[in-house]
Amino acid sequence: MSYTPKEAGKHKIYGLEKPNELEFYVNSKDAGLIAHGQGLVIGRENQICEFFLECPKEFGLCLMNDSDDTFESEINIIGPSKTGVVCKQVEPNISKIQYFPTKAGRYQIHITNGGKQISGSPFRVVILG
Repeated sequence: MSYTPKEAGKHKIYGLEKPNELEFYVNSKDAGLIAHGQGLVIGRENQICEFFLECPKEFGLCLMNDSDDTFESEINIIGPSKTGVVCKQVEPNISKIQYFPTKAGRYQIHITNGGKQISGSPFRVVILG
């Protein structure tokens, strides 16, 4: 299945077996970064949650700093437990972000790119027990 959103904001896809609907965010290209994935909306305690950061090709490679291979984007997760964040570049313009919440509750994911919050940040996530 493939879906390419035409505008920024919150999107829902219905008709999936599990979960019944998939909710995700697409940020404006003006921010230079697109965040999407279930981990920006919902997850389960003691399970890996994930989402993706994508830099549209017309912006070039903006997820990594070419000079020292460090991320120019910053991700902070605030909630009932420390989660740790693992970033892995899966394609030149796409990074997979994983975190591991150990307590149920409401979390906020703050994502900045070049020191500025991307559109939609902070993302409000519910972690179920």
